[in-house]
Amino acid sequence: MSEAMQAVIDWGFKIFNLHRIEAACFTRNSGSCRVMEKSGMRREDLMRGYYRKNDRFEGLYSYAILRTDRE
Repeated sequence: MSEAMQAVIDWGFKIFNLHRIEAACFTRNSGSCRVMEKSGMRREDLMRGYYRKNDRFEGLYSYAILRTDRE
């Protein structure tokens, strides 16, 4: 999964000339958090009770990477 995430980030910066790429994951999903961090993304925010899933409110972590982070 880390390789796929890295490929998507590379694609966004090279093909679409993006300045910023964002992603989010549930706070209890440590695997997804690790994938984003390994790809160079930084955790920016915690959104508590942001999403309702199966009658339960879940928090999300927000991640982002800037083109300048890769240079």
